[in-house]
Amino acid sequence: VKTEVMAQKDICQSTFGTSFHAKKWIALDPCGLLGVSFSFSIHIFALVTVLKYLLSHSTTALAIFLLLYLPSCLMAICNLYMAWLNDPGAVPLGARPLTTNTSPEEEEKKSSLHGDEEDQQNLTRIMMPHSRGLRRCPKCSDNFKPPRAHHDSVTGRCIVKFDHFCPWIGNAVGVMNHKFFFLFILYTLLASLFSIFIITAQFHRCGFTLQSNNKFSLEACERVHSIQVKILLAVSIIFMIFTSCMLAEQLEAILTGTSKIARLKLRSGRAGPELERVAQDFNETFGGDTGPGIALHWFLPLRVTFPSGNKSEVMGYEFNDDFPREAFQEEESNQFQFKQSVSQTENSNTIVESSNDIISTEAVEETIELSKSLPRQIKKRSSFTLSDVPHSS
Repeated sequence: VKTEVMAQKDICQSTFGTSFHAKKWIALDPCGLLGVSFSFSIHIFALVTVLKYLLSHSTTALAIFLLLYLPSCLMAICNLYMAWLNDPGAVPLGARPLTTNTSPEEEEKKSSLHGDEEDQQNLTRIMMPHSRGLRRCPKCSDNFKPPRAHHDSVTGRCIVKFDHFCPWIGNAVGVMNHKFFFLFILYTLLASLFSIFIITAQFHRCGFTLQSNNKFSLEACERVHSIQVKILLAVSIIFMIFTSCMLAEQLEAILTGTSKIARLKLRSGRAGPELERVAQDFNETFGGDTGPGIALHWFLPLRVTFPSGNKSEVMGYEFNDDFPREAFQEEESNQFQFKQSVSQTENSNTIVESSNDIISTEAVEETIELSKSLPRQIKKRSSFTLSDVPHSS
């Protein structure tokens, strides 16, 4: 099986890249690398400009900087770093479909659906995922493709809850880094807004033109009216508008728990409930075990974790280091199910063997009664006279 795809790239002997064998995730797309470098540069430029030109002789500007702008700028940079270098949720080579163990409650629910054939078929599809052919991605060496995964042509991998490839973070946006992408947008918006506040405070002190106020030292006001500050003001206004639009779009993804591709397919009727959110007791974007409500870890650049036992459900596949590094075959699934059924049969044999004497005794008694009654029934049905035969007139 061919395990390398042209879109998958790595460097330094598979140490960095997006291939199945890369040890550290990083998208090597030139446009993405250029975009993420620009994002870092903008924040560093803004931070240096504020420090050098906008903090002198103004207590208001200094307070806004220390309490609001500096935390927002640092958080934006940290979340940009996490969104850039975190695996967005790429499906590993050898991933397997989730195994479904039907509980007694599910069996009772299934047996109660007799009249509605459509509901019976839908329930069968939910409880028996292996009865249909596995979804595979031909661009990922026919690797198993979970229901909520989509192929990203830039990284060359299937990404769970793939939203889009964002050049501003130089990476695909998926289930494991959507949080950092959202926080990067949020803190960039706040940093842009607070930088505008600082510039406005200094303009109010020095005047909006260099000649409009001679009350303060000329040197300090010259810094405020420098070309760097004017560029920062323009950049801040542009990014404030841009990130506001992006934030409004991403809020829908957080509230619905679905990616952009999934929402488009669901609205057009080209997909079923398999693309909808799978968890109701926690937020799939931010993770954590604090429930679906807003928590402090939502706003910190901490790795996304899910409650115990729920990660496989969110990701849509099973995988561990013991699995072979090759595309999963359905024959393996059948063998696994066979072994599981054999194990269940062996467990049930204990119960059957313990009641063999009772079953055998009842069977013998029923056979004796049937053998006694059968000749009488035959004799009764076969005894008739010629008078019972109808005569033709």
